[in-house]
Amino acid sequence: MFSKILQKLESSAFHHAVRKGELRCPTCGASQASPHVSPGDMLDCPECGGRSVARSWVSSGGPPRGWAERPPADTKIQRKSRDDGALMWDIPASGKSGGFLFFAIFWCTITGVVSGGILMAMLFGKPPEGSDSAPRLVVVPIMILFFSIFWAIGLGMLYVAARNKWARTRVVVTGDEVILGRRLFGRVMEKRVPRGEVTEVKTEEFYRSNETPVFGVAIHAGKRKLKFGTVLREDEKGWLAADIRGELLGGPVPKSAPAPEAARSGIPSMRSFSLPIPNADRHLRPLAIVLTLMGIGFMVGGFFVIDPPEGVEREAPGIVRVFEAIFTVLTSGFRFVWLLVSLAMTAGGAWMWVNLARKRGSELRLEGDASVVAIRKMQHGRILSEETFPRGEVSGLISSPSGHSNGKPMHRIDLQLRHQSKTLAYWVDADAAERFVAEATVSLRE
Repeated sequence: MFSKILQKLESSAFHHAVRKGELRCPTCGASQASPHVSPGDMLDCPECGGRSVARSWVSSGGPPRGWAERPPADTKIQRKSRDDGALMWDIPASGKSGGFLFFAIFWCTITGVVSGGILMAMLFGKPPEGSDSAPRLVVVPIMILFFSIFWAIGLGMLYVAARNKWARTRVVVTGDEVILGRRLFGRVMEKRVPRGEVTEVKTEEFYRSNETPVFGVAIHAGKRKLKFGTVLREDEKGWLAADIRGELLGGPVPKSAPAPEAARSGIPSMRSFSLPIPNADRHLRPLAIVLTLMGIGFMVGGFFVIDPPEGVEREAPGIVRVFEAIFTVLTSGFRFVWLLVSLAMTAGGAWMWVNLARKRGSELRLEGDASVVAIRKMQHGRILSEETFPRGEVSGLISSPSGHSNGKPMHRIDLQLRHQSKTLAYWVDADAAERFVAEATVSLRE
């Protein structure tokens, strides 16, 4: 069931990317318009000759690549030569915030309501009779310092969102230095590095959004680095990196050699083999325990620790009553959402336990002989199900990134066929996946 849900989600995201024209070769970055293609189909790149599964042209493409002599046809980036001999790339404002603007406004709004309500209540509210709480002169500065952390985060996100959306970027290469300038609301900020110290210009991962890498252009100069371009299109990032690299370091963008002919025509072999396919059970058990315990603990806290909000005091000043009313609404919704999330976590952990119990004692194996390669589900020596492919149709296996678990990279394993691929595992420890692919490849070739 879990694999079917993943397949549907992957297929939906893949076809959405195809409709937007986002198919790009994971090796060289060349685009391809293939409206009738599925995630598991095998695609040949017309530029570099590489052959890879279609899903990797969308989700596992790696850093964007491009050619200096091939700027994107519809790009608004202008490449100019100045009168003083300097070369300049003028990048207009993107008009996109990268998702930061909405979240920053939401964060600052919640922080403002909660911090304002609490501080107003402390400053103007009437303390309970007989209260022995700490004096306001002590508590208020502490609360201001505490909420300043949240304000700093919110304002930082607002700045990043504004820079992504409205800043105009300019990269200038002179005979002596490389200058990265940003103009935002009339203010210009510049960073400079000596041209002679530049050692590398490339696209690299700057951060991750929902486990999806976000790439930008980086100019390395010793221990310093000029970074920009996260909101640009992938083809613009690849072209800019290649063009600036050609100007500073010379040399074309490296291209991969065409795939070996053996990989295109299948791998003949007479050797029989049987290999267990790695699974994610070892990683899912701790997750199931954590989800179940956290869900139950949060649910208990929601029922017995988080008290329902009290009414607003009529005698309080008007501004205090306004903030307390808003605070009451927010805390009521907070308690409901808390319990709902706790229930979802508990149900998710229980569902994982049920699936782990159902798979106990069974394993998935990749087996082959002179005529076929089979994926077999085994339990106590019995074959529960199998899927077979002619030996000549199998061209190899690949291991590709699928996410992270507790900071460790996870991979998926695909069996490559002549015209499509078959997923053997979605969520496997990267080292285990690489070892399995290496061993299976040797077995297929012998």
